[in-house]
This record gives sequence, structure tokens and C-alpha cells, in this order.
Amino acid sequence: MAKYELSKSVEGVKVNKRSGIPTTERLTLSFGAIIENPVEERDCLRFSCLGDVVDVKLAEIKGYYKPIDGVPNIPVPAGAAKPSAPADTRYIRWETIPSNVTTQRTKVPGGWLVAAGNGLAFVPDPGHEWDGSSL
Repeated sequence: MAKYELSKSVEGVKVNKRSGIPTTERLTLSFGAIIENPVEERDCLRFSCLGDVVDVKLAEIKGYYKPIDGVPNIPVPAGAAKPSAPADTRYIRWETIPSNVTTQRTKVPGGWLVAAGNGLAFVPDPGHEWDGSSL
């Protein structure tokens, strides 16, 4: 569960949990509020906060939330040296693959787990030799 901290106060609209439709109820989230699982939905950022699902305009919140646990996923240049093992193996470490669709991959036993758009696929590669490019 990705957790982030707000670095400014923002106003948002409460979203119906079952239908996913924004309501007319407005909420103010204060500086330091903890938000979970942010996802961009059209021109809004949708996330959970204290059990509520909230939509906040991207223009108002963009750049004003930072991860609490872990490091944000930053693309690694192709020639950069890779560490032998991550410091904390409790988390899945995703790496970004250059593509016209948001695409990431992570090593799993026997190959790669690849996330592209809203899909997930397993790519068999026991030696983890695939460099992330297409053939």
C-alpha cells in the first residue's frame, strides 16, 4: 500500500466508494495528511484518506505529496550500475522500461513481472537476461 504525505493543505471532493462517482461533499485535507494509493483519474488525483476516497484536482496537488515509505520509482539509465541486492527485500522494486505506455518490470522467480497500462504479465526469463527492449 503506497503511502504519501501532503506538503500543503488541499480541498477535494468525496467519492462514493461503491460507484466511484464524486459526490457534492467537499473535504479539506490539511498539511501532513497521509494519503494512500494515489491514481490519476482524468484531471484529478484519486486516493484514500482516513477511510474516505477523495478526488483532488491535479493542478492543485501536483508536486505537493511525497512518499513516506520507500523511494519513488526513478528511471535508471541503461548503462548505470545495478546494486547486487536491494537494502530492504520486503518491497517489490519496480524499474521503469522506456515505452510510449507506462511500463515497469520487476524480477520474480523464473522471469519478469511486467506492468503496462492497467495490465500485468509474466515474461519467462530464468536468467533475467532481458534488457527491457522489444525484439
